[in-house]
Amino acid sequence: MTRFRGLNFGFLAFTTLLGASAATSCSGELTSTELGSSNFPEMPGTSGTSGGTPSSGGSSGGSPATSTGGVAGSTGGTLASGGSAGASGGLAGAAGAGGAPSTSSGGMQNTGGASGAGGSASGGTSGGAGFGGMPGGSSGAGGDGGTPQGGSQNGGSGAGGSSGGASGGTSSSGGTPSIPMITPIQNGMQGWASRYWDCCKPHCGWANNVPSRDPMNSCSQSDDVLSNDDVGSACDGGGAFMCHSLAPWAVSNNISFGYIATSAHQDICGRCFQIQFTGSGHHNPGDPGSQSLNGKTMLVQAINVGNDVDHTQFDLLIPGGGVGKFNACSQQWGTSDLGQQYGGFLASCKQQNPDHNAAKNCVLNRCRAVFESKGFTELMDGCRWFVEWFNAADNPNFVYKEIECPEELIQRSGMRR
Repeated sequence: MTRFRGLNFGFLAFTTLLGASAATSCSGELTSTELGSSNFPEMPGTSGTSGGTPSSGGSSGGSPATSTGGVAGSTGGTLASGGSAGASGGLAGAAGAGGAPSTSSGGMQNTGGASGAGGSASGGTSGGAGFGGMPGGSSGAGGDGGTPQGGSQNGGSGAGGSSGGASGGTSSSGGTPSIPMITPIQNGMQGWASRYWDCCKPHCGWANNVPSRDPMNSCSQSDDVLSNDDVGSACDGGGAFMCHSLAPWAVSNNISFGYIATSAHQDICGRCFQIQFTGSGHHNPGDPGSQSLNGKTMLVQAINVGNDVDHTQFDLLIPGGGVGKFNACSQQWGTSDLGQQYGGFLASCKQQNPDHNAAKNCVLNRCRAVFESKGFTELMDGCRWFVEWFNAADNPNFVYKEIECPEELIQRSGMRR
């Protein structure tokens, strides 16, 4: 069955381009038609005023940083300590060699050098698995045994340094993000970004809408991942909601990840795209937020469709971006403070004060009241990403191309096309 944001319309085949005045996405089952990049021709956008983008989330695996091992002590001296491990994810320093024993003239034995400490090498813990992320550090080499103090001239061997354990990056927090290798887009397709978050189960949460028949994750009202893919959308009276972990996140000042909805007539589930912002707003070319995005890149996965999303429009999933046609957020978040239906917190804040910086502060305060106060950490992080990395851009223009999906996006959505 096909549900547009939870409404049941039966099996439909979309053969015409759909444009509308609002950025709203859909959820539900839909039969698939094959999509290529050519299905997104360069055309002026006709869709509506919901503008927006994604937010920050977990960081990815750390880059290695190495340190050199300690230098061995001079004759009769104590050994310099083995090199400490590098920064998170770095290679451990090699242990210094133990000092050699020495004798004074006249055959009196001096104390042999103390043994070198083995280089410790705890591999850096890292954030979510990076796109091309480096593994954790390798173990440090044990130090060569030195002559023990008070030993014979040929001194017994000191204990070798213990090797440092090396742990690979974990999938939670810590470590320096791994930065994907990005090739700038040349002659890309033209598009523009709106924003939304309606809390509904996404269209790609049903197996029949995904070519692999392995749908993306949906969550309960308390944001726990559901094991049953057949639970109905909360926007249609069911118990499945959008997962908070789908909020956008940054891995550098210029690169972020996120999720999108596209026009409803496309076979889109699981496809990924590179977006390169061009520095102008779709509805307001001089929008300061859109101008500040010039040259920044997002890597996004399509998880939803909207019958009011234009074929040149990507509707970015951003907490507080506006619920659009359907609203399960009041139920999941326990509030009616959702900002404007189209445009969310930013649209409401700009009505109160059109000054860009004032509107950004207003959005943050609204997010703190709705998300932070209730312990919705990932949603708050996503809102902060919108204000800081995205600079509260309102419907920015971009060029884009289809790409192979990064593992970071697949791991969070749970969907591999």
